[in-house]
Amino acid sequence: MRAHFLKLVRMDVKPKARLGIATWATSNREVLPNSNSVWILFAKRKLDNAMPIHQTHHTIDIGASAEDVWREVTHVDVTAFRLPRVLGWMGIPKPMRSEIHTVGLQRERVAHFSNGCKFHQRITRWEPLKEYAFTFHTEPGFRVGYVLDLATGPFRIKDSAYRLEQRTEGTRVILTGSYELHGFGGWCLTFPVKVILSAMQRFLLNGIKKNAERRGKPNIGLEHEDS
Repeated sequence: MRAHFLKLVRMDVKPKARLGIATWATSNREVLPNSNSVWILFAKRKLDNAMPIHQTHHTIDIGASAEDVWREVTHVDVTAFRLPRVLGWMGIPKPMRSEIHTVGLQRERVAHFSNGCKFHQRITRWEPLKEYAFTFHTEPGFRVGYVLDLATGPFRIKDSAYRLEQRTEGTRVILTGSYELHGFGGWCLTFPVKVILSAMQRFLLNGIKKNAERRGKPNIGLEHEDS
């Protein structure tokens, strides 16, 4: 039985099949050897390492030049704007501002939140006035939903990117991101996480829009959302 179990968890099967294996392992502890907890832990680790990447995608049109918009997406400041109620109800700390300490590839961007915690973000792509991307490195103890630790919990943000497209009436900003949901707990969080990230990205883009249009021409942009 142990050999058969090991063969299953080592197979390169799809995530749904891996979930079935983990469920089987949990419900059949009595047929595993005395060290069954070791094998179940091993299966869980295999599952966590194979979780699919989920994507987010939102765009917004801003009535301002690419220069004004670039300044706002690289140094975001949404301190003056009210966090959407749905995020407050879910125990999500308010993002305040983000700053790039040094410019260019592999430099650091730090995002500050109302709870005093930070995201340390490593820049992986940098094309001024066009696009930049970064990975997330969450401080230990950064909790959302009152109990979920973003550093070690089932929901983990991986990376994000801003892309600018110049248009006749202004600039379009495309904000994308990716995240992982680990294990059964992550599966249970599929819908709440989608709601949270959608609301958060719209909050950031609307703040960027208001700040950029305040600096540039007062044209009105239109928001487009996909997720």
